[in-house]
Amino acid sequence: MKEQLKRLVFKEFGLHSKKPSWKTTNPEIHKMLHPYEGKLDTAKKRLEALNSEKYPLIQAGDFSRLPWEFLPNWVDLGKINEILLKNPKIAKIVRNTSNGGTLLEKYRDEALKWRAIKEYSHEWNTATPEMIKKAVVEPAGGIPAKANELNAEVVAEKIRKKIRQNKELKLLDVGTGGGGTVLPIVEKLNPNERKKIKIILLDVMKEGLKETKRKLLGLGLDKEQIITLNANFLELGLPKMPGKKFDVLEKIRRILRRKKIKRLVGNVDFVVSGAALHHVSDNAPLFSALYRILKPGGEIHFFDWGHYARMKPEMNLSKLEEPVEGITRGLAPLKSHTVLAMNSTWLSLLQYSAKAKEKLVNEMKEKIKRKESFNFLKWLEENRGRIQRELKPIPKNAPPLFIEGHRPLKMYLKNMRKVGFKIIDAYYPLITKKTKPSDVENLLFLIRAKKPK
Repeated sequence: MKEQLKRLVFKEFGLHSKKPSWKTTNPEIHKMLHPYEGKLDTAKKRLEALNSEKYPLIQAGDFSRLPWEFLPNWVDLGKINEILLKNPKIAKIVRNTSNGGTLLEKYRDEALKWRAIKEYSHEWNTATPEMIKKAVVEPAGGIPAKANELNAEVVAEKIRKKIRQNKELKLLDVGTGGGGTVLPIVEKLNPNERKKIKIILLDVMKEGLKETKRKLLGLGLDKEQIITLNANFLELGLPKMPGKKFDVLEKIRRILRRKKIKRLVGNVDFVVSGAALHHVSDNAPLFSALYRILKPGGEIHFFDWGHYARMKPEMNLSKLEEPVEGITRGLAPLKSHTVLAMNSTWLSLLQYSAKAKEKLVNEMKEKIKRKESFNFLKWLEENRGRIQRELKPIPKNAPPLFIEGHRPLKMYLKNMRKVGFKIIDAYYPLITKKTKPSDVENLLFLIRAKKPK
C-alpha cells in the first residue's frame, strides 16, 4: 500500500514520465508550482514566448526549485494535500492506512524534491560549456573565474602536502560543467604531482564531461587518471524514484566497477565544486552523501551564490539591514544587500541594460527607506513596459531560469554540520569596503570543511 501511494503521489507531480511537467502533472498542482509557464512544447513556441509579453516572467521557473526551507512561503502545501486527496485512489489508501496522512505528506515532500531535480535536469541536460559561458559566466563579469582561482590555490597546496607523504589522491568534481573548477587546480600542480592524482568528474552534462576530459589530457594526465561519471549529482542522498531499480550511488558504483574501481564511498580525498550545489532544493541529503563519499580526514571545498532574495515573494527589506551570519573571517554583506545584488544580477542575465538595473536598485533602496515591502516578480510584471526598451536582443538559447536553490550561507553551514562536517572556513572572498550594495561580489561565498578522522 505504501509503495502504491508513493507511485500515485509521484504521478500527480508529473514524475512518471520524462515529458515536460505541464503535460504530465495534475493541472492544479502545476499551476501552483509553475504559474508563469505556457505550453511551450516546441523550440519555435519557446522563441516566440521569449519575444512576447510573457517575457521575462516566463523565465521564472518552477517553484519546486526554491530552497526547501523557503518553499512553504511560496506554495500552500496544505492546499496540495487537498488536491492530492481528490484522487480517489489516494484518498482510499490514506483513509484505510493508520498513518495515511503522515505518509501522504512524506511522499508529497519527496515528490517535490524529485520535481525540482526533473526541472533542473531538463534545463541542464541540453546545456553545453559554451552556453554556460555565454548565459552565466560572462554576465557575472568573471566572478566565477576569480572564485575558482582562489579555491584552486588552497586545494592545490593541500594536494601537494599529501603527495609529499607519498599518497596518491582521488579528487571528485561535483557538477563539472565546463571544467572551470577542476582545471585551475590541476594547472597549479607540476607534471610529477599531476601523475599522482585521480580525478572523478560527475555531471549530467555529457558535453561538459567530454570537454573537461579533453583539457585534462592536454595538461598531461593519462586516460586512466580521469573518470567521467555521467550521472545526476542532484539525486545523491535521496530515496530512489518509484519504478527505478537503484539510486544514483548504485548507478555510480556500477560505472566504477566497469572501470575497475571498487568503490566511491569512503574513498575520496577531496570534493570540489563551483556554483553547482545550489541546483538542488534540499541540500541536506546531498551533503550527507558527500560526507559518506569522503575518506575520514577528507575535505570539501566549494563556492556558491547565497542570498535572501527568494526567502518569500514579498519582503520588507528594511528588516534585513543586518550582516549575513556564519562567516569565519573577513567582511559579510548585509542581508538586504544580497537581495539587491541578486535581483540586479538577474536583470543582467535576462539581458536588460545597466539603466534597467539602476531603476530596479533605486526602487528597492527607496522601499528600504520607507520600510515598505518589495516583490521582485510583481515588479517585473508591473514594470515590463518601462524596462522593455532597455532589453538587449535575447539569444536563441534562452537565459537561465531565475527561480533557483540559492540559500543564505548559514543554511549551508547548518546542513553540513548536521551530517558531521567540521567547518574550516566560510567567508566572502571578494567583498571589500568599496563593494556597493548591488555588486555581485555580495553573493559569492567560499566554504571549506573536513570529515573528522
